[in-house]
Amino acid sequence: MASDTFMSSVASTGEALQKLSGRLEGLVDSATNVVDAVPPEKVTEIVDNAAEITSKAADAADGLTSLLQDAETAAADLAKFTVSLNESLAEFDKVVTAIRPEAISEIVDNVAAFSKVLEDRSDDIDRLVVSTSKTMENIEAVTAIAVDRESDIREFIADARIISDRLIGTVDRVNGILAAVDPLRVESVIASVNEVATGLAGRTDTITRAIDQAGTAVDNVTEFSQSLKGRGPDIDRIISDAQDLAAKLNATGTRVQSLVAKVEAMVDADGEG
Repeated sequence: MASDTFMSSVASTGEALQKLSGRLEGLVDSATNVVDAVPPEKVTEIVDNAAEITSKAADAADGLTSLLQDAETAAADLAKFTVSLNESLAEFDKVVTAIRPEAISEIVDNVAAFSKVLEDRSDDIDRLVVSTSKTMENIEAVTAIAVDRESDIREFIADARIISDRLIGTVDRVNGILAAVDPLRVESVIASVNEVATGLAGRTDTITRAIDQAGTAVDNVTEFSQSLKGRGPDIDRIISDAQDLAAKLNATGTRVQSLVAKVEAMVDADGEG
């Protein structure tokens, strides 16, 4: 700031004046010693020389007058500078006066409070950073497993679509057969189907309970990602089981189609008879 620079310059000037004062005292002492050591006859010679110098100075009066005028101009400029400096200091005092001490204190207190909160919660902040890093590592691990088994997953999805299409076609054919056949002729078949359906219905509680247990096992994203990390073999086994299931369903679909074909043959034979 300008005031700081000015005060620093004033301090430096004060120090320089103190040093100059000390040097002047030393010069006075030295001059006294010199005067004491000068013989009287030399004084006359010095006076004569001084008269000669005075004469020469009179001859150079015009030059001295110009020098004095320059000095007066410099003094006037210095006075103007002093007035301007005083005005600047007055404005600075106004600015300082306008600043409320309680506002500065409030700002300092707020900064201290914020710093205290960060310090008190540093452990939580560190733990949050570590947890986030671990979660990202777990997600990357699971993603890597999924990428490695992408072909198997795509194959399983394709097989599931094929099986679904086959089952839909089989259901349509069964509906056509049921519409064309006397209900009494397929009573035994219906009984068998009912038995299978009853068995499946008896397993609904088990399936529901398994779904509920799987749902409650996922508490949050971090736990979910941690439970998957390092479970590559389990995921491989699940995919293998899914492939086996697809193969079994495919075989079952083939058997159902064969059964439907036999029933159609029976219906056709009955119609001809």
